[in-house]
Amino acid sequence: MSKLILIDGNSLFFRAYYATAFSGNMMQNKQGVYTNALFGFINMVDKILSQPYTHVLVAFDTKEKTKRHLAFENYKAGRPPMPAEMAEQIPLIHDYLKYLSIKDEALAGYEADDIIGTLSKQASDQGFKVSIYSSDRDLLQLIDDNVTVHLLKKGVTDIEDMTPQTFKEKYGLNHRQMIDLKALMGDTSDNIPGIPGVGEKTAVKLLQTYDTLENLLAHKDEVKGKLGEKLLEHEGLAMISKDLATIDLYVPIDFKLEDTVQKDINYDGLVSFYNDMDLHHFIKKLDKKETKVDTFTYEVITDHDHITALLKKDLAIHMELENHNYHTSDIIGFGLSDGKKHYFIGKEDALASIDFQLYLTDNQLTKFTYDLKAFRVALKWQGYDLKGANFDLLLAAYLINQKIAKDDFKVICMAFDYEDIEYDELIYGKGAKKGLPEASVYQAHIAKKAKAIFDLRQKLLSQLDAYELTKLFTEVEMPLAYVLSDMEFTGVKVDQPELQKQKLDLKTRIALLESQIYQSVGKTFNISSPKQLAEILFVDLGLDPSKKTKTKNLSTNVEVLNTLKGKHPVIDYILDYRQLTKLYSTYIEGIEKAIFDDGKVHTIYAQALTATGRLSSLEPNLQNIPIRTEEGRQIRKFFIPSKKDTIMLAADYSQIELRVLADMANLKNLINA
Repeated sequence: MSKLILIDGNSLFFRAYYATAFSGNMMQNKQGVYTNALFGFINMVDKILSQPYTHVLVAFDTKEKTKRHLAFENYKAGRPPMPAEMAEQIPLIHDYLKYLSIKDEALAGYEADDIIGTLSKQASDQGFKVSIYSSDRDLLQLIDDNVTVHLLKKGVTDIEDMTPQTFKEKYGLNHRQMIDLKALMGDTSDNIPGIPGVGEKTAVKLLQTYDTLENLLAHKDEVKGKLGEKLLEHEGLAMISKDLATIDLYVPIDFKLEDTVQKDINYDGLVSFYNDMDLHHFIKKLDKKETKVDTFTYEVITDHDHITALLKKDLAIHMELENHNYHTSDIIGFGLSDGKKHYFIGKEDALASIDFQLYLTDNQLTKFTYDLKAFRVALKWQGYDLKGANFDLLLAAYLINQKIAKDDFKVICMAFDYEDIEYDELIYGKGAKKGLPEASVYQAHIAKKAKAIFDLRQKLLSQLDAYELTKLFTEVEMPLAYVLSDMEFTGVKVDQPELQKQKLDLKTRIALLESQIYQSVGKTFNISSPKQLAEILFVDLGLDPSKKTKTKNLSTNVEVLNTLKGKHPVIDYILDYRQLTKLYSTYIEGIEKAIFDDGKVHTIYAQALTATGRLSSLEPNLQNIPIRTEEGRQIRKFFIPSKKDTIMLAADYSQIELRVLADMANLKNLINA
């Protein structure tokens, strides 16, 4: 399928410049040419283009006034002039795109948004998938079933993907109403006036009722009070605002969609350009790209005799799961690599092979893995006990750099300058759209992961050795992965009669507190609604509010409620109610839902997550069950030993990080504390 990437060049350029402009230490080359915006722009484009695509274009604004300026003299008025340090980098951006053989386009009288809108419509009408990258919310009006707008929030590491569905979830509107929303609320960045005094919330409510600006204005007499007066007074301003906000989908561009196919990259020109700009970092990445003509080959193995022939010592083996919770996830398949040849074996073919089963459980056949703990647990649920793994890419990366280990497989590889792998999201999608692509796509992806494990192993072992972490890796973390996987699979037994008893007790106490709260204030309301609770406390009861939230609403958080203790009996009831409802939802209902058919909960002990090396318990969290309250101690009662004549032992270090630091710093008083 054809995929068009449309990049808002001005948006990326401005973000790249101002990301470092305020630090006062902007990059320059040896000749004194500023390069901070260029550097950031290249980084962002490089990451955007790491996904599969067939067509790409970068659109820019021009200096000339547009039809919007003619329609409204103050359009975009008040914007400060572009800093000279920024302006001198504009030609460099165009040079970079020229060497990359990416078409960039600007058209007098039109904005980049109009070019993007026109191409987006053309491509979508022809069945293309379109991805638009910008920080400009105006472009959300272009969303359709084929068009996704990726709103850049922080570089390209924090992106909000906006589709018709996610737009509806966020705004409660149809994506086609974005233009009307902008017309009502205006836009200070573009100096679009909108209707004075109408913000986003009010605009959304009006559009939910009247659907379009035109229909709203046709029924403006139905809107009472000051809002109705504003609509009456500023009707003309609203219509002008809608014209200003509407992206032109029929710009007279002088090229066709096929002209946006990226041609051969001018590698010699790029190398010279990077050298001139002192951006040598990109030359290393370029060397890899130039030689990366995806020559990767792999073999899909289905024949049992063939499986037997390839199984040997020192293979990288990767197991791919359908989702992150390996206790419940199905296995997609296995990738194997000896560094020279690479293979994919589907789950059914692999586990139907007696020799493959024996290979997995043979301690003498050493294996290189990624996330050994997950691998072992998922296989245990299939009835096999993985042995012989002596390298885990995830754990090795975690010891070297704790910040990256919780990220995507590709992110971990990239941290060690290995880029011959795709993001999982690009292969499988995400959210409601997540699923298996064509078999050849995911098979190659899984085989590539096995190759990456094999290729990176020696490099990471060398780094572990250089950082004096080899002993920690081989004698602590790797053996611990075996222990934790056994613990997770064994699970923790739940006394279900005790759980049901406590569930009934808490429900009864919560119902009593509800009754006491209603009696105390003389009316019923939604106790869990901060807005309704604030109205009861600060309007009906007249208590003194001490704090507001960021959205200017009166706060009813625990800090505020504690300051109100003693001023009305309802405060103590509300605090008790919140404590019990949290215990009920988090621990009673949460644990009840997590119980497997064997009567146990099987948590995930995250081994490669925290910066300090502490374990973290997930799905469900068994580490933070309260102990200081009587209710918390009661909840702990329904975790019981799995076998008779055994006990459960709780042990913990007190302030372990401080104690380690005190010992390292040799602080006698702190050591003795």
